[in-house]
Amino acid sequence: MRRSSSEIQAPPVSPLDELDGQLTQLDAELHRLARGAGRLRLRIGQALHRLGAGFQELGFSTLGAYTLERCSRGGRWAAESRALARRLQSLPHLTEALESGSIGWSMAELLARHATPQTDAALLQVARGKTVQAMRIALSPQNSTLPPDVDCDDELSRTLSLTVPLEEAWALEATRTMVEHMDGNSAGGHFLESLLAEGYTSLLELIDAHENEISAQMDAQATAWRAEMQALQHLHADAELRSHPAVATDPIAGEAPSVDDLPLGVEALDARLRHYSAALASRDLFFGRVAQRFLARRGWRALGFATEAHYARERLGMSRASLQSKVALARRSQGLDHVVDALQQGRIGFEAAQLVARIATAHTERAWVDRAAQRTFKHLREEVQAVELATRLAGATDRSPPSDQHIKQVQALERSILSGELLRNVSSSHVEEATTDRLDQPPTDKPTAVQISGSPGAKVTLRIRIPGDLLLHYRQLERLHARKLPGTSFIQFLCTSFWQTWVPTLGVSDKWEAIYRRDRYRCTSPVCNQRNVTLHHVRYRANGGTDDPDNLTSPCAFCHLEGEHGGRLKILPPGADPTWLLGRRPIMRVHHRERTLLA
Repeated sequence: MRRSSSEIQAPPVSPLDELDGQLTQLDAELHRLARGAGRLRLRIGQALHRLGAGFQELGFSTLGAYTLERCSRGGRWAAESRALARRLQSLPHLTEALESGSIGWSMAELLARHATPQTDAALLQVARGKTVQAMRIALSPQNSTLPPDVDCDDELSRTLSLTVPLEEAWALEATRTMVEHMDGNSAGGHFLESLLAEGYTSLLELIDAHENEISAQMDAQATAWRAEMQALQHLHADAELRSHPAVATDPIAGEAPSVDDLPLGVEALDARLRHYSAALASRDLFFGRVAQRFLARRGWRALGFATEAHYARERLGMSRASLQSKVALARRSQGLDHVVDALQQGRIGFEAAQLVARIATAHTERAWVDRAAQRTFKHLREEVQAVELATRLAGATDRSPPSDQHIKQVQALERSILSGELLRNVSSSHVEEATTDRLDQPPTDKPTAVQISGSPGAKVTLRIRIPGDLLLHYRQLERLHARKLPGTSFIQFLCTSFWQTWVPTLGVSDKWEAIYRRDRYRCTSPVCNQRNVTLHHVRYRANGGTDDPDNLTSPCAFCHLEGEHGGRLKILPPGADPTWLLGRRPIMRVHHRERTLLA
């Protein structure tokens, strides 16, 4: 008997087909969200470009300081956004392509660096159907197969895992603090590069004349490693060029607000930037959750992309690091409903949420969200780092926001490191055992070295993300050290070599050294991280102000001259703990680390 068409059943869906369907849906959602985020980021860049140097009128020394505090975005992210917006002003075809979703952020950045008002339409036509990688090759001066700006740093990074005694972990922490103070670079394992430079010099002094070939051998190993990595990069590039991802590339309808409605005034632009940034942060959290599901299934591979970085750049228009930062926030915020709500409601921003999610638990998240709402980003980061330091190296279990006493103890520790006091009398093999004060004791005004409490003989595992060539250099020096100084600690050798060179330069600035030390050798503005400090009389000497420490504070050159004296911010006494009013027409007040938004 013949069946009717209504009775004919479709073949059953296989688990693989069902999985592919889920991945396709997740990919489509990620693509839509990424295109919308790209347009919203463009709006932020356009607003930052129109703002110009207006952030200084609001009391901020740098663009990075402004965007961290008001937009909760890093300085590099903001500078790149502003730069693309500026370039696209004269490139209408590229602008329209980014607006319509025809191209992503990565392609727009690449093409905007090469396009002119006369060539942007033609360049866009050349790029149609091509990948970012293919266009990089086409536009590179040598037309090489691997242009120098290819995004492969993430894939060439490595993790150095060290299980060391507690005192060596503290030695590394002290050195990291010194390096960050000396050159202002707090990125990842940068401090380790400085340690290895000093350690290499010290080890070379131990090599006999007939052992000079050791240095040549190390150079040869480094050359061979670089050649191997370059070959790997070429393999990745070739794999990307040969791949044929099975994804739809149709433009996505615009979701971002029109550029024409941007206001003109500094305060109005600031308000608009905060609004856009809050909207983008909420989108990024949702994006991270979708991406987390997609990446867990290795969806990029199923769709035909060569690597996760390839998928991020070509499909989503972002770097792998940017993708991973959003996924990390989504993962860490699971179970932290108060953090999620605060981000979605605009009470905290993206970078602040990342900080809080790093340390908060289900029992402490409400307190951390309240703390984040009360602090500038600079102060919030200090407090998160203080708790992380105590849990990682002092064995603390309480992950609540730190008390005032805890903050003072951490500041005392930093002060003793940056002044050279803690390490000035260090021996050639260990930190002097005469250090007695602990973080869990009340701070004193008496100069003293500081020791952190911990179990005798305890060990700590540290994981440091560094470039692959730096890891190779570390292992080379580690082997050389074992040959020349067997039975001694390599970590302690590195730290001591660095201290012997640089500790004598600490704490010897000028007659105002005591004030700089009190203020930890950094700008005392609650939103500035610069370290080119100067001396400021809170009550001007012309008005009867004295050199009493309570009348002195240490702002950076900008916050002192262009800020306070330029009328862009106001510093109120006492100098040891001033109250700050930011903005020519104040937008924020900070008193005893408590932030009050005025606009």
